[in-house]
Amino acid sequence: MASAGPAEGGRGSTLVFVSGRGGVGKTTIASECAVVASSWGMSVAVVDLDLSCGNVYAGFGVGTPVDLAKLGANGVPSIETMGRSCVRLANDSCLWGPCERPEMAEQVMPHVGRLLEYLVQRYQLVLVDTSTTFTDAVAEAVQKADRVFVVHDGAPGSIGSAGRTSSLVVRLGVARTRMVRVENVANPRAKSSLVPGISQRGLEGAPFFQVIDGGPEVQEVAAAGGIRELVREGGPMVQSVKVMLARTLAELGALPPDEDARLAANVEAKKPKFKFFSRRAEVV
Repeated sequence: MASAGPAEGGRGSTLVFVSGRGGVGKTTIASECAVVASSWGMSVAVVDLDLSCGNVYAGFGVGTPVDLAKLGANGVPSIETMGRSCVRLANDSCLWGPCERPEMAEQVMPHVGRLLEYLVQRYQLVLVDTSTTFTDAVAEAVQKADRVFVVHDGAPGSIGSAGRTSSLVVRLGVARTRMVRVENVANPRAKSSLVPGISQRGLEGAPFFQVIDGGPEVQEVAAAGGIRELVREGGPMVQSVKVMLARTLAELGALPPDEDARLAANVEAKKPKFKFFSRRAEVV
């Protein structure tokens, strides 16, 4: 499919979103990043690697996504097959995945690496949503990522899952400098739930962002296909996602020449009031 891809001789940026448990907002955040990046004029490829049960398409109001199992129907997929195995989300934004039938997921996994290589050469930004279980496809995407976002919330057990996930990412050979911690919180004034010792499991020194959870209403709108509407309406959640995405792209040298993107990348972190015995300040 035609796309306004990376500059000649260049490659797009690949951002992979992982978590150790479901319901932490990973898919919503990844989907909002896609809409935001598209609004900044970037060509965007979204890949849903929750091949068995993925539902990124639902957030965009897509009734039936293209079955990604077609990739492996005739051996090694051709460029034409990979280009046609998607559904268009916007003018220059497309979605690959998941599989129509869960039992076909294993047939797709050997071809995920080839698909990601194809996309990174044709799109400025490749966003990968993943399953909570690290399949071979997820592991390969993580290894190819420019940045791996470890998403968690403040629910009991979420931090432990984030720690185990980050530890696995490190064991897959991903440098800590390529990891980002994202905490999806309902209360922006709440302290980070990072407990002593978890950073030693893979998140030590990783950039940290807080995304403002929009609550049940956001979940309902997203489930009804309203991701685009959520981004258009703005609000704290969307703004925090914009800052996270803009700063990450700026760090990668891939920030688009868009005024909104530039402003988001330069938003100053709110400085918390000084308190004795307080932990180090977190950003965003």
